[in-house]
This record gives sequence, structure tokens and C-alpha cells, in this order.
Amino acid sequence: MRVRRTERRTNEWVREQVGVSEERSMLAEVRKRKIRKYGHWKRQRESMVIASIEGETDGKRKRGRQKIE
Repeated sequence: MRVRRTERRTNEWVREQVGVSEERSMLAEVRKRKIRKYGHWKRQRESMVIASIEGETDGKRKRGRQKIE
């Protein structure tokens, strides 16, 4: 929506722009959109976002501080 924090907008105005009725809470709408975006990322084959979220990165280096030889 590109609304800055300094702009004085009411909650009702924001709800109208997003298309959320007053009965539904904004948090529920945000949660629904996050889940939809996660599903989009999950369908991609090699996504760095999913690898970072789920911690499925394969590395060759060992954990911890490097040894000085």
C-alpha cells in the first residue's frame, strides 16, 4: 500500500484499502497472507527462503571456531 508511518490514516481507512471487513481482525488477515506466501515459497524447487526458514542448509564446514594450525 506504500503508506508511510508519518501519514495520519485511520484504521477504518486502512481496512477499506486492504478489503477487510470490520468483523475480521487485521491479524487474522495478516496470518492468512503469510501462510499463502509460505505456500508459494514451498512450491518453488530450490528456494533459499525455505532453506533458511526450515534450516535445511548443507554445509561442508564444521561448527565452531576455526582451528589455528
